[in-house]
Amino acid sequence: MMENVSQDDIADTVNRYKGLGGFFRRFKGGLLSKIASGDESDLARFGFATDQRATLAFMQADLNVFDNKETKKDGAVATTCFLHSLDVPPSPFFASSLLSLTVAHLGDTRALLCRTKDGAFHRLTTNHHPDSHTEAERLRRVGTGIVTDSFGESRLGGGLANSRGVGDRHFKKFGVTAEPEITKRILKGPEWSFLVIVSDGVSAFMSDQEIVDLCRGAADPSKAAKAIVAFAETVGSDDNITAMVVPLPGWGKTGGTDTSKDRRKFRVQQNSGNPRQRRQ
Repeated sequence: MMENVSQDDIADTVNRYKGLGGFFRRFKGGLLSKIASGDESDLARFGFATDQRATLAFMQADLNVFDNKETKKDGAVATTCFLHSLDVPPSPFFASSLLSLTVAHLGDTRALLCRTKDGAFHRLTTNHHPDSHTEAERLRRVGTGIVTDSFGESRLGGGLANSRGVGDRHFKKFGVTAEPEITKRILKGPEWSFLVIVSDGVSAFMSDQEIVDLCRGAADPSKAAKAIVAFAETVGSDDNITAMVVPLPGWGKTGGTDTSKDRRKFRVQQNSGNPRQRRQ
């Protein structure tokens, strides 16, 4: 969808969001606000930037869900990462000395970087839960829509765990938005081993360091991702379990030690009766 969006669609998309009412009555478009209001100076200077294009694509996907009778009640979260080489001439992203990374994120999926020199993780995303600092501030004018369930977790509109996502039309008036949180970084390629993206069925059952440590020594990124999924199943996750590992120039050169190895071994022993483990 990123390839198909056009700046010509911005005004209509923003107006349709305003039409959702509630939280969005005063919506101006976020990153798209200058273009939506007719101020296209940045567009003329820099073109239609990746973060703006991603924002429009997410919002249009949201509206497409509403227009489809079969999906209009559905909802989803997402994390997308865009890498491109800044080398001259350009190199493949997995071999570039300098990289641009843009992350567009909704909900509680997660993106992590692993540092080459010591194997430490760097988290690129935050969970968009109603009580998180960022979201609580954004939603403060509709705070009455936030309740706490029997597990002590905040729910928006009485039932939704994530305050950003595609779909969930009935919760839009409370502020559920498909406008992604954008993170941009310039990376020195060799300083980073890999990028890993996981669903909440992984991150809710594994620490960030466990996730990156499981990729150490993997023969290829596909096997690293499978190791993450297998471990999440072993320790009891029964939610959506998805992992993607993207090699960066430091792939296969991760230093430091596997600091979570003993903890992972203990957790496997503690979950030895898990039916999912027996099926492996």
